[in-house]
Amino acid sequence: MKKTSQCVVLCSLTLASSLPASTTAYWRLEEGINGSDVTAAVDSSGNGFGQSSRSGTPKYSNNVPGAYIFDPVSGLTSPNTLSLDASVANSRIRTVNDAAFNTSFTAEMFIQLTGQPGGYHNFMRRQESLTNRWQIDFDHAAGGPFGRGRARLDTPDGDNVNTVVGPTGNAAVTGANRLWVDTPLGDGNPASYSGDSDWATQGDGANDLPGWHHIAVTLNTNTNEWSFYMDYQLMQTRTLVDTDSSGYAHPNALIEFGKGGGGATYGTFIDEVRYSDGVLDPTQFLQAATSIPEPSSALLSLMGGLALVRRRR
Repeated sequence: MKKTSQCVVLCSLTLASSLPASTTAYWRLEEGINGSDVTAAVDSSGNGFGQSSRSGTPKYSNNVPGAYIFDPVSGLTSPNTLSLDASVANSRIRTVNDAAFNTSFTAEMFIQLTGQPGGYHNFMRRQESLTNRWQIDFDHAAGGPFGRGRARLDTPDGDNVNTVVGPTGNAAVTGANRLWVDTPLGDGNPASYSGDSDWATQGDGANDLPGWHHIAVTLNTNTNEWSFYMDYQLMQTRTLVDTDSSGYAHPNALIEFGKGGGGATYGTFIDEVRYSDGVLDPTQFLQAATSIPEPSSALLSLMGGLALVRRRR
């Protein structure tokens, strides 16, 4: 059955101290049918930055992080029934290249890995060249960093080469802060890995902690701060180098998401991909929910007040 794009509107009563970033593009992946090919992913922001092409065989899946998605910026809660199944090698969606993306930004998504990546595969990127790009990817290092999600940025002037942000601490990074953990004991505890061999070769091939994660990266082009968030927690911020004070040069390239950078087939699911034209606070990131959130007490008071005014009229 075709998915509905109808949203359930919830009032947001919290006044932000400053105007929040607006949504440049939002690929909800709600326009298809479970199991069918993704050929026309819609940009629900209304800005027209929908799918332009694709690679591999990206498909719609009914595997989702939650039955509803709450957007704190708009105050809307929307039904969520489909995601992107990018399990087949190199399955990804290409959108468009537009100057609207050349701002400070927040790029966010939900992601679930049910199979082990075979390399440093990327899940979202904007890449003009190997020296001018940013991407969200998988850390395939042989030891402690293995299995974490991270983000990489390179600038064409050579000031920033492989500038990576992600969960810090190497082997001390918890299983909950990794996209993939497959220990010999199957307990999700990285301490259970055998430290004298490549972590990628251990385990039974199943993710010990196969749940969905929310990932976000932000770039503030005013302060040059490059940040990575995992499940609404700031993992790391680095300040980009700008020796000639020329500012950040955005890649002259389209945005793509799914699976890139490798020929492996493994379980990869992505949902609710959004690009905002500024740096969002983690409280403004998209949230998955199993039900429609209950109205707040403030909202109920407001509704009661409106009813009283109507009666008096």
